[in-house]
Order: sequence, then structure tokens, then C-alpha cells
Amino acid sequence: MRLGALLAVLAVSAAALAPVSAGATSPDPVLPAISEQSQTTQEQQPRGPNDPLAGDAAAASYALDYGVTLAEANRRLDRIDPLHLELESIRSIESDRVAGWGIDHTGGLTGWVLLAGDQPASAAATDIADLHSDVTIRIGAAHTLAELMTAQHTFAGGSGLGPVGSATDGLGTGVDIADVVTFTLLDMSDNALHIGVDPALANATEPDEFKGPGGIGAVGTADDASASDAQLQAMQAMLTTALAGNIEVTYEIVDGRGIGTDAMLDGGREMGGCTSGFAAQHQRTGNYGIITAGHCRNSLSLNGVNLPWVVGYQNISADAQFHRVVEGSGHTLRSTFRCNVFGAQGNCDVASEKPRYRMAGNYVCHTGNRSNFSCGTVVSIHYQPARHQDLSKAPCTNNESTVQLTCNAVFVRVHGDSLRSCEGDSGGPWYRGSVAYGIHRGSNSGNDCSLTGVYASFSSVGEVEQFLGVDILHRQTVRFIG
Repeated sequence: MRLGALLAVLAVSAAALAPVSAGATSPDPVLPAISEQSQTTQEQQPRGPNDPLAGDAAAASYALDYGVTLAEANRRLDRIDPLHLELESIRSIESDRVAGWGIDHTGGLTGWVLLAGDQPASAAATDIADLHSDVTIRIGAAHTLAELMTAQHTFAGGSGLGPVGSATDGLGTGVDIADVVTFTLLDMSDNALHIGVDPALANATEPDEFKGPGGIGAVGTADDASASDAQLQAMQAMLTTALAGNIEVTYEIVDGRGIGTDAMLDGGREMGGCTSGFAAQHQRTGNYGIITAGHCRNSLSLNGVNLPWVVGYQNISADAQFHRVVEGSGHTLRSTFRCNVFGAQGNCDVASEKPRYRMAGNYVCHTGNRSNFSCGTVVSIHYQPARHQDLSKAPCTNNESTVQLTCNAVFVRVHGDSLRSCEGDSGGPWYRGSVAYGIHRGSNSGNDCSLTGVYASFSSVGEVEQFLGVDILHRQTVRFIG
């Protein structure tokens, strides 16, 4: 018997697979895969040249984004996790009043908890904040986080309101807001519900107020492929007025143009049209394999190796799918993925995973098949892709993709001055150093791989694992004896 060659996991593959030789077949009987756990400790150690965090691209990118030295960038990134622990302690004490939390990066690093009402924080919470110069408690929020979440759920991407245009909205005709809403998210720092809209998606029954000078123009024409700033501003003003009294929390109509998934589904492309994320093991079957985005093709191959589909699609909580490595194939699966180390391509090995509630304000990076490496700051952990008029473009569906469903507000949104993303990046890993954050879903880049300053979104690792029933591998190598 022969063992498959060990290959490092690259960007287009969060786990590398290589056949023993061309035309090799699996002998009978099939022997089980051999799993080897790395002896590397997961405890924090001083950084050295072989530590993925030592030359993590996040530090260099952070320094550029926020105008600080590389040393200060590293100090801040090291401080983020301890900050979140302090914020959790305060939130636990003030649980009935919590309106939001996060980390500010401009003008210094500051962790904050926002409380509803004007009453001072309790003595116990204040004592925690007073122990740290970079922790603050803010008061005066109009809504608790629970109230914002309820409003977001009720709004349901606009479908919860039904057609607007009744006497109470003042629009006069029937326009379904859901047609133009591309996402909603909770901005915990603004204590508001943000509603992203794209005028180009307005249907043919738009009211006259949307047309003409400053309006969105004739629907269905070539001009509507990309709405102008003036068209967006006209719709923002109109919907701000139309929704008054229909949403019980503070809301803002924001730019939602160009939102889409980052998969290349044309021409029957398979793995070449997406990016693989993390290696994992299926809990029920014990199969080992690879995770990618659920909106990618179900027929997937990597490095010329066919990987049968096991489970996954565009679920309401995670856009993900899992493909297994065939037993006895003679291949090797690793928990490593391609990342940027010391300014050059390298490999990072998953050591842990980040819970979604600790992602707020965090700084993260992703690897994409086409856009390569880039980083940004998490701006929302309550991002909800909106329903789409076209079922083929629906962000969340049933397992047969025959029924469109309303997505849960559990996706994560990221923005950064140097952040890039484009078609072909879907399914790729989101991470910082050896910590796994999620699986790439999409962006507003309009498929411009060189465009920076984009907004991107991903499915958090916790939601992915729960949906697929898998465990992401940590510092592990699996050999499939052939």
C-alpha cells in the first residue's frame, strides 16, 4: 500500500488533496483514514518566525487602515480578545439594558458597552470599566438590543410590511419594499436598524415619485443595471418617509447596491469557480472533507480529485456545504489554509474558532481564489441578506432550492479600506492568524477584484458547524490509505 503525498492546503483549497499517481485506483478492502493530531500547543506563546501570528497580514493591513505603526497594530490586535472578555462581564451584569457592544479603532483602541436609558451603570459594571483605561460604558440608547432584533425580525427584509402605498405611507401606489431591499443589519454603535436598498431592483409598479428627475428612471432599461447616486438618494428620501410609523426603532436607509454572492456559476464551473474553506469531519458519518459556500456547485473537485457532496446549501443561518474525501483514495487532508505570512504566501493551521458574539469590532482577513488576501473590521454580527425577486438569486432557500426562505440575522459583515472580494472567492476562509472565523459568502464589489474598500459578508464558523453537523479540524492531518 502507498500513502498519498502530503500537500499544503492552498487558497483555493483550505485542505490540499493530491492523488498518489495519475490513474491510481482505490484497492479493496477500503481501510479507514488515519488521523494525526499535531502536538503543537494552543496556548499563547511568544511570537517567533514560525508562528503564523508573527507575520500575520492583519497587522500590516490594520496599520494602513488606521494609520498606526506596525508595533501598535500588533499591540491592539493582541488586546482585542481580552477586551471582549471584559465587555462580556459588563454585559452579563447589565443584561436587561444592553443595547450593543463593540470595539472602536479610530483615535485609539476602546472597547465599549452601550446601555439603554439615561441611568448610570451599576457599581459592579462601573468597577470593571474603571480597572481598564480602554473600556467604557455608554448610556442613553433609545432601544435595547432585544428591541432592535425584534424590529429586524418583524421587518423581514421588507416583506413583513407588505406592499407600501397605503394612505398611511403617503406613496399612493403599491410598491413592495422587499423588491428593493438587499439586506438589513443592526448597527450597535448607532443603536439603529440599517436597511440596504438598490433602486435598480424596483419593479414596474414603482410610484411616480421614484421616476423623473432625481428618480430611478424607467425600470427595466439598461440604465437600471447600476443605479446612480442620485437615484439612490431619491429612494432613500422616499423610503425614509414611507416607513415612518411602520418601524418601531430608529432606522436608516443605506446603500445596498451591488450586493451579491461571490461564486462564478457560469459555464458549469465547479471548484474552479469558488474557494474551499476549512477541513472538517462530519459528526454523524465520521467522514472527513472540505467546507465551501452553499451557493457553489454541488459537483466539486479539488486538484483533480472528485469530492462527493454530503450536505449543505444556502441555509437560513449559514451558506455552506460539506464534501467528503473518499476512503482509500491515497490522499492527504490537512487543517491548514493559505494565508499571508511576513508579507508573502504561507500556510496557517487552524488552532481555534471564534464565537460570533466575540467578533463585533474585531479585525479579520480572508483568502479568496481571485482577490487573494485582504482584511477589514467587523461592522455587524447581525447581518441579514434580504429575499430576492429571482429565486435563482435567493440568499436563503430550502434544501432543494425550490422555496425561498427568510434568512436569519446571524451573518457577519466586514468593511475595510483595503478589503477586496470578487466572484470566485465564495467559500474561502475568514480568519486571523490560526483562529477560524467563517466561510466567505459575498460582497458589493461588482466582480471588480482590484476594487478596495468593499463590504463583504460571511457565515460564522459556529453557524456553519451547527448547520452542516461538522467539526472543523484543528492542527490535524488525515491520511487516506490507498
